[in-house]
Amino acid sequence: MNKNESTVALIDLLGFSNLVSNHFQDAKDVLNDFYNIVYNHRTFASENHIKTILISDSLIAYSDNKVKIIPYLAKIYRDCLLKTNEYSNPNKYLLPRGGISFGKVYSEDRFETPELAKQFIVSPALVHTSKIEKSFKGSRLIVSIENETTDKIDIFWNRESESIFYKENTTIDKNFTYYDILWFEDLTTPSSNKKEQLEENLKIAITLLIRNQTLSEVYLTQYIETVRIGLISYSKYLNFRFEFPNFILNLFNENFLEEKFWRLWVAIIESFLLIHDAKWAEANSTFQKFYNTIVISKGWDKAIDFLHQPNQKEILTRLKNFSGKLS
Repeated sequence: MNKNESTVALIDLLGFSNLVSNHFQDAKDVLNDFYNIVYNHRTFASENHIKTILISDSLIAYSDNKVKIIPYLAKIYRDCLLKTNEYSNPNKYLLPRGGISFGKVYSEDRFETPELAKQFIVSPALVHTSKIEKSFKGSRLIVSIENETTDKIDIFWNRESESIFYKENTTIDKNFTYYDILWFEDLTTPSSNKKEQLEENLKIAITLLIRNQTLSEVYLTQYIETVRIGLISYSKYLNFRFEFPNFILNLFNENFLEEKFWRLWVAIIESFLLIHDAKWAEANSTFQKFYNTIVISKGWDKAIDFLHQPNQKEILTRLKNFSGKLS
C-alpha cells in the first residue's frame, strides 16, 4: 500500500488510435516496441522505486522519489525516437507525449486472477497529469509544479533529475507553472559526445518532419512541436558567426514556406532568439534571409497573432529588437 506524496506521470503514444484504425498491424508492431522499451528500463525503475502500469498505449509511472522519474521517462522518450528512425514505413512512428505532477497517490495491491487484472490507484496528481497530456502538441514531457511549494527548489537543483527544464508560458491551472523537459539531450553523456548525441536526435526529428510535410496543419503540429523541443536544446551550440549545419539548414528549405508551417517559423525564432542576442542573429545571412522571406509569406499573420498573445511576450520583445536592427 502506498499513500505518500509522490511523483506521478502519464504518457501515451501520439496518433495511436488513428494508427489502430488505419494500419492495424503497424499499431501492433509499434505497441510491441513501446512495451519492449519500457521493459528494457525495468532495472532503472526498480533501483529507483518507480512503479509502472502499462495499459494499451498508456504508461502510468509513480514513485516516492520526486526526481528519478524524470530521467527514467526521458530515457524512454529518446529510445522511442531512435526506434522511430528504424521504421521504413512512414505510417509507423513511436512518439510519446505526457506529463508529470506531484501529489498524493493512494495505491494498493489487489488479489488478481487470470481473468481479472486490477490496478488500484487514486490520485489527484494523476487527474492533473491527464489534463497536461491532452493540452500540449508534439512529443513533449511536461512537468507541472505548484506555485506555493518548494518542489521547484527540490527538483531544479537536484542533479539526479539529469534534465534541463524550459518554462512554458501556458496556463492549464493558474496555481501551477509548467516546464518542458528538454529530453533530446542526455546530460549523463560525456561532454565530448554530448553535442553529437543531441545532433543525432534532432536530425531524426527533422527527418520525420520532412517525411510528413504533406500532412495537414493539424497533424504537422505534432512533428513541428517535437522539432521545437530539439531546437531549443540545440540552440546553445549554434554560432551565428558561422553557417549553420546542413541538418539545420533543412529547416530553411523553400518547402517550409507554405502557410501551414507558420508554427515552425515561430519555433525557429523562439529557439534562436531566446538564446542569442539580436546582434548575432543580424550577423547571420541565413537567418536574415529566412526572416525577410517569412514576413511577406502567407501565414505570417498567424505567427504574429500567436506572438501577440500575453504568454509570448518575451519572444515578441526579442523579435522586435531583431527586426529593429534590420530596419
